[in-house]
Amino acid sequence: MALADRAAALLDDYGSTFEAARAQIDQGWALLDAGEPSEALPVFEAALALVEHEQAWAVSGHLGLAVALAGSGNLKRARRLLAAADRLTAEVPQAAERLRLRWRGAQMARRCGLTGSALRRLRRVVSALLAEGQDRDAATALLELLALCLQRQRQQAVGMPTIHAAIDGLLESSQLHRRARAVIALVRYVLADPVKRCAAEVVAAASRYFLDSRYRPELPFRPTRTHPLVHLAWDEIDPSVRARICVEVGAENEIGHCTGKDLDCTLRDYIAWRFEVVRRVRLEFPASDRGEAPGT
Repeated sequence: MALADRAAALLDDYGSTFEAARAQIDQGWALLDAGEPSEALPVFEAALALVEHEQAWAVSGHLGLAVALAGSGNLKRARRLLAAADRLTAEVPQAAERLRLRWRGAQMARRCGLTGSALRRLRRVVSALLAEGQDRDAATALLELLALCLQRQRQQAVGMPTIHAAIDGLLESSQLHRRARAVIALVRYVLADPVKRCAAEVVAAASRYFLDSRYRPELPFRPTRTHPLVHLAWDEIDPSVRARICVEVGAENEIGHCTGKDLDCTLRDYIAWRFEVVRRVRLEFPASDRGEAPGT
């Protein structure tokens, strides 16, 4: 009865059964985000029959219902719904929309706890986004893939050729801001020793950076949130110690004899970020007066 009342209210608000169903699907996702899968279940089930001829919304409904079922303990049916969403996605005529839905399907497989399926899906999405020239979205999907690998301790998956090819491509991307490319370079660095270099924390920070910096590429990047974190001013460190720091992070030791203002932004980031993930020490540099353009 409550569901029927809700459907009637939606119909009054939105004017057609299809528009009401779309509103229900949005409501279902809101319930999932609020951690209420059992309440989302009947909302998605009621909406699905009304959007079956609108493929993109049907896919969204199937994915939402799959997550709700997985959250309620019915993993077997959740798998079937993910497969149904895949079939519907393949029928979507617009290539860009298909790719977006496949990415959403990968994210939902992860939310359902289907690690192997999510890894395979994300790997294909990363390759497809790069092939389409959508480098920023490819970086975001790649970081999702890496986060899942590290969370599930899939160390072999971190070494997949797909991942390394994607990183190499992004490092050469003209679409990405200088700092975004530097963040990807740091991700490659920490993956060489994920435990010692706190790769999971760095990948999470990189994901936040790509989200926050889409329209503000000059935003600063902080590779860790470790507390307490020691802070040291570069210019107050003895030059011989700075030289050893440079060698430790893979830079030339002569750089240690330069003051902070003598170093360009890219080199500062390179040294400071690497030292922070290795030693849990944040190096601080004086404000730059070079006025570098943000896209270089």
